[in-house]
Amino acid sequence: MANVENFHTANEHWRPQIELLRVKDVDFDFIGKLENIIQDAPELLNKMKCDITFPFQKDVRFAPTKANKKLDNYYMIQER
Repeated sequence: MANVENFHTANEHWRPQIELLRVKDVDFDFIGKLENIIQDAPELLNKMKCDITFPFQKDVRFAPTKANKKLDNYYMIQER
């Protein structure tokens, strides 16, 4: 069986983003955050000279996930 520590350091999904981005080697002119996607996406599209707007979920028409119902089924919020 493989050493778990080696798996986690070798597998890019578990590596810190700072290692994957190689910020010391690449001169980034924009770093966005998923938490700020509504603000960051238009800025990035503008920098890329794209003449499109960032789509919202309703524009893409993703099927509803019913995630809230799943949360209600599997988790209870306990009040203190």
